[in-house]
Amino acid sequence: MFTSIRRDEHKEAFVEVRQRSDGRLITLIEVISPANKITSEGRRLYLHRRDEVRKMNANIVEIDLVLQGQTLIDCAKDASPAWITRWS
Repeated sequence: MFTSIRRDEHKEAFVEVRQRSDGRLITLIEVISPANKITSEGRRLYLHRRDEVRKMNANIVEIDLVLQGQTLIDCAKDASPAWITRWS
């Protein structure tokens, strides 16, 4: 159920899913861009935000469409469990 709908164009680098009753962050959905993946300052700020979200015990979903730069995930693809689908 939607509580509001925006009709004008609006861009955000992330989406927060929050509990209606108390506003607690449930999930952060982040779209990885060159600004937060390739530049050292953008990467530092993003990793800091991600650490803060983890401290809140919230989920993090990273949508990474940038095909260059270091990975932002905590484990390398080669070290991921066999059940994870590898996109290469």
